[in-house]
Amino acid sequence: MKNRHTFMAMLICCTIYVIGCAQTGTSKNGSQSVIVSKTVERPSTDPLDLSIREASNYLNETLPHGNKLVIINVATDSEILSDYIIEELIANIVNDKVFTVVDRQQLVYIRAEQNYQLSGEVDDDTATEIGKFVGAQTIISASMVNIGDRYRLSLRALDVLTAQVQGQFNKNITDTTSIADLSKRQNMSTTKSLEQQEKTQPKEKIEKSQKKSDPKPKTKPKKGPKAKKK
Repeated sequence: MKNRHTFMAMLICCTIYVIGCAQTGTSKNGSQSVIVSKTVERPSTDPLDLSIREASNYLNETLPHGNKLVIINVATDSEILSDYIIEELIANIVNDKVFTVVDRQQLVYIRAEQNYQLSGEVDDDTATEIGKFVGAQTIISASMVNIGDRYRLSLRALDVLTAQVQGQFNKNITDTTSIADLSKRQNMSTTKSLEQQEKTQPKEKIEKSQKKSDPKPKTKPKKGPKAKKK
């Protein structure tokens, strides 16, 4: 019986040791370290994200490595869609570690200083001035245009000093689900803003604006019959 108890105790100890070895590793100096499993994030399968990823890869292959980039604008019909594309481009540039990039907060400051919209068109002269202002070597501008049943993403890289085009990327996106969703959010946001404005606006101003928008036609006073001369 004693031998049986001893065997069971040894079996339990071996089991605990095996489990401990599976959870820890031994370094060259003999010290043990806990092995932590890492969760690898799967790449997005969304067509818009994939197109932005392709645009980032194009920049990595085309532009001189180490350049400082500034994404000045993405011209679209939706400010939310423009912000989304800019954020994704900046995230890709930061994670790829091929270039440095002007961060979003500085872009907001530049927009206020230069008085332009990130979702609007920016001419080359203004673009180069912005590039010089932030000390960038390359300016990135893009656009998203609706072409029937698809969208076309266009991205252009411009040299700050020479104003020459360094690269042009174009991509047609046939699955427009995410783009339509972002545009829908913009419309909902605009509608809510207008409703909130109507609630906060004084009633008298609303009535005046309604009168101005729908004026009543002026009626001429009726003239009486002319008196006959004697």
